[in-house]
Amino acid sequence: MTDIRQIPWNGTTGAGNRDIGFAIGIVAILVVLFLPIPPILLDMGLAISISLSVVILMVALWIQRPLDFSAFPTVLLIATMLRLSLNVATTRLILSHGHALRDIMAITRVGGIGSEYAVDKPLLGRLSLALGENAELLKLHIGAVSEISDVIIDNLKRVDSDGTYSRCL
Repeated sequence: MTDIRQIPWNGTTGAGNRDIGFAIGIVAILVVLFLPIPPILLDMGLAISISLSVVILMVALWIQRPLDFSAFPTVLLIATMLRLSLNVATTRLILSHGHALRDIMAITRVGGIGSEYAVDKPLLGRLSLALGENAELLKLHIGAVSEISDVIIDNLKRVDSDGTYSRCL
């Protein structure tokens, strides 16, 4: 067994390990983007994505100076890539089960050449109701994003002493 005192130390602090972790994270995002994943992993990925978004928001709100979070563009890019890959994986999962496609195809059925379209009114009503609920949720989401961006802009203006960020706001 090797004694820890006998292992030579080259003076590095593990920055190379962070690079490897970063590369593995990007590869994991690409794997989620291109390969189907089980629903439980998708749920965990969505939970991680939402948690990461909250952490980014909290860090952006509580920093003393804007330059303290100079990695913000990179972090935002990676978080966006993660969210995009999870959205693609979610869509793939929904379409692979075919429920949404079956519902859409059941709305209109062609009876034959020269016939009119037959409309399944109860199913159309359910889908219309679901779309209305989604539209309301999207309005709430857009309002929340607008409020959060206003808070971030106000904080940037408040802590920006040299005018670096406020010139573009």
